[in-house]
Amino acid sequence: MTSNTGGEEIRDFIDSTNETPSPNELSNYLRPILLNSFSPAFIGRTELIAYRPLTSEVSGLLTEIHLKRIKKRIKSQYNAALTWEQSFVDYVVNANNDPLSGGRALEAIINKKFLPRLAEECISRVIDDQVLTSISVTHDGTDVVLNME
Repeated sequence: MTSNTGGEEIRDFIDSTNETPSPNELSNYLRPILLNSFSPAFIGRTELIAYRPLTSEVSGLLTEIHLKRIKKRIKSQYNAALTWEQSFVDYVVNANNDPLSGGRALEAIINKKFLPRLAEECISRVIDDQVLTSISVTHDGTDVVLNME
């Protein structure tokens, strides 16, 4: 079972310290908070894993992982290369308003803001019998920009 109980408190606790708290320090800090929502017997039978809010650096790495998966699919399905500029990675990272939501939120941003347009362009190329060799994605400060060749 997973729970987001204590998520805001973790962020506040980490923000209030000069050093990154150890897992033990986080557990000790969270225990009284968790006791407001769960019985002591339940907490005693579970293992507490406190997820830290994502940093911009980690968010960027997770975004790159998602893009690499898409790159493999594009190569496999269209035999085309997919590349991206740092501006697009930065856009995805900055569009995530809640670092507590984790990597799934980053993937959702890609799925909503990039994949539909990519699919539309790729399908259009196939329908028009146009060769597709490369796709580049960037962000111009306002919108996602696809360059397809």
